[in-house]
Amino acid sequence: MATKNPASAAPTSAQTAWVSVLAKVIDDIEAWAKASSWLVSRKEKTISEEHTGTYAVPVLDIKTPGGWVVVDPIGREVLGCDGRIDIYSFPTLHRVLLVREHGGWVLQTESGLPLHQKWGRKAFVTLVGDLTAA
Repeated sequence: MATKNPASAAPTSAQTAWVSVLAKVIDDIEAWAKASSWLVSRKEKTISEEHTGTYAVPVLDIKTPGGWVVVDPIGREVLGCDGRIDIYSFPTLHRVLLVREHGGWVLQTESGLPLHQKWGRKAFVTLVGDLTAA
């Protein structure tokens, strides 16, 4: 996909705001996972979007007693929402979407059904248990 803001260009205000929002939620998830005594590793990936530009985001690999969970930002320019993070597990291969809507985060199934849980530590820990259940 073509970008209007190559990596060498100064970030746009939309890009700066989005990266800040992502950093906060990823930092929260990492803290919640560590508080649950799960092993967490952080790596980085690059996302390129037409209007937001090219930017680096963290991806979390979380080792739980039930298996691995990956927290993988997908992007800001996602149809039907203001940004998306995929949360998926191994070995079950289940996936839930964390989407940004109206300034907040909402959990959804892959088919777009809301999970009706207020996003926070409790919802994340419950979600991880559900995703890694055999």
